[in-house]
Amino acid sequence: MNTSHNLIVSDSFGNCYELVLGYNPPGDVRREYHRFTDTVYAMQFVARLNVANQQWPALLGRWLSGTNEHESMAYRVAALVVRGVVNFFKVPRLDEATPIPIELGKALVFSPAVENTPTPFAAQKQQLSNRAEAEALTAALTPTQLNQIQVDCGFISRTQAGFSPPDAQLARSQLTDALVRGDIWAWKIDFRPHAPSSNTKSEVSSAADIPGNRKIPLAPEPASTTSTQAAPQPAPIETSIAGKKTDPQNFADAKRQLAKRRVQIQNEGKVPEKYTQEELVHITSQGEINEKYIVRIIETRHIKDGDGYLGTIENGAMKYWSTTFDQLEANDTDPRLICAATGKAYKPEEEYTLAIIDKQQVMDKDGSYAFVPTYENMSNLAKQEIAGKLPHPELLEETLSQETSEKYFEAVTAMESVKEGGSKEGDIQKAYFRDNNISRHDQKLFKNRAKLQKETGANEHFLGNGLTKNLKNPEGGSNVYGVMETYSYDKNPQTFKQMQAGNNPAVTTIKLTPIQGLHA
Repeated sequence: MNTSHNLIVSDSFGNCYELVLGYNPPGDVRREYHRFTDTVYAMQFVARLNVANQQWPALLGRWLSGTNEHESMAYRVAALVVRGVVNFFKVPRLDEATPIPIELGKALVFSPAVENTPTPFAAQKQQLSNRAEAEALTAALTPTQLNQIQVDCGFISRTQAGFSPPDAQLARSQLTDALVRGDIWAWKIDFRPHAPSSNTKSEVSSAADIPGNRKIPLAPEPASTTSTQAAPQPAPIETSIAGKKTDPQNFADAKRQLAKRRVQIQNEGKVPEKYTQEELVHITSQGEINEKYIVRIIETRHIKDGDGYLGTIENGAMKYWSTTFDQLEANDTDPRLICAATGKAYKPEEEYTLAIIDKQQVMDKDGSYAFVPTYENMSNLAKQEIAGKLPHPELLEETLSQETSEKYFEAVTAMESVKEGGSKEGDIQKAYFRDNNISRHDQKLFKNRAKLQKETGANEHFLGNGLTKNLKNPEGGSNVYGVMETYSYDKNPQTFKQMQAGNNPAVTTIKLTPIQGLHA
C-alpha cells in the first residue's frame, strides 16, 4: 500500500507522480525523482498534469501564497518546482510492466500499490490473504523474471538491472515480503502475443503492447452538413492572431514596417508584446510556415562582403535557424532584442545583420526545405540526413524528447559553469558524469544530443515544441516563449552575392543597431 499521505497525480500521457511538498519524504525512496532546473521545462510538465488551476491552491496551501498572484498558475507552480519546494516522483506504470505467461491466454504483471494508477484493460488484481499464497505465486518465477519485476515495481532501476545477474533467492524473498505487506500488487491480464514474422518482434515487450489491453477511444461522429448550416466561425484565438498578423508585400514594405516599430519602441520605451503565450503555442501547433518572408540574425563578419552564406556549410549542405518576419518584426532592428527573442546569446563586441529571405525563392529547389523544428520534425531530418553520424542512432527517438532535453540543459549549464566551452571537452564531461552518477545510458543520450547540436545547431535551449526560449527572461518570467522558430536545410546553397543578384533578389540585409537608452 501507499502508506504516505502524499497525493498521487497523473498527466495527459497516463503517467502517475507522487507530489511531495518541502522536505517530506516520498512514500517509496526508490521512486524516480523528476528534477527541474529550468522554469520553461517545469511549466511544460505542470501544464500536462491533470490538475485544474483552481485545484492548486488547495493542494499547495501556504507554499503557493508566497508566489506572485499576477503570474499564470502554471508559472507559479513551476517556480516552486524549480526551487525544490514542490517535488514529483514518478510511479512505475502497470501497463509498461513485462507480462509473465502463466497459462494459455493469461499472464501476470506486477505494480507498486498505488490507487488510481492506469491499468491494462480487464486486468484482475490477485487477492493474496497469506504468505503461503504469495510464495506459491513467486515459486515458479525465473531469475530473469524476478529481475524484471523488481524493475517494473521500482525496486531497482533498469541500469542497475543490467549491471549483474540477480540473486534469485533474495529477489524471490523480497518480492514475497512485498506482496504480503501489500507494497506491490499482482495482476492477471489477457495475453495473446502475435505469431512472430520477419517484420515483427517475436515477443511482447510490455503489457501496453498486448492487443486489447489499451482502450482506444472512438472518433467523434462527423457533424452533419446541410445547405442551411452556417459557415463555421473562427475560434476567438484565431481571430485575435489574424488581427495582429504582418504580411509585407516586398522587401521595401518589410523595411518600412521595421522602421515604424523602432519609432513605436522609442516613444513607448518598451517592446510591445505582439502575441500572447497562448497564441504562440496555437500558431506553432499548426506546424506550417505560411509567411512569404523568413528572417535570420547573423554576425556581420560571416557575410564576408557577399561571399558568405546564410548558414553553416557542411558536406555541401547549408543549415540555419530562423523565424518568420511576422514573428520577429515587433523587436525592430535592435540586435539585443532579436537575439533574446530567438534564443541566441547576444555578444556586445559583435556587429549584427538581419537577413530577410524570400522563402519560396530560396526553398523552391530540389533538396531544400524549411520546417517548424519540433521533436518529430527534427527526428525525421536526422533519420534522412545525419543518423549515420550519431554515436548511438538506435537512441534517436529518446534523444529527441523533453526528458532528455531537461537533462541535457542541466548538464551543459553545469559544464559551462566550470569553463566556457567546457561542455565540449571530454575531461569536463567525464568529471560531470562521475560526480553526478550519470548512468551509461544517459551518457549515451548526452553524446547523441551533443552530436545533434553540432550537426543541426539545436543547442541546450532547444525546446522541441517549435518555439524559442525567451532569453529576455533568463530566470523565468511568465513569458517563457520567444517566437516560433524555423529550420532550413539547403543542399544547393548560394552566397549572399548570388542571392542578391538580378532584378528579383531572394534576400536583402539590414544592419542592426541598438536603440539608444532602451534597457534590453
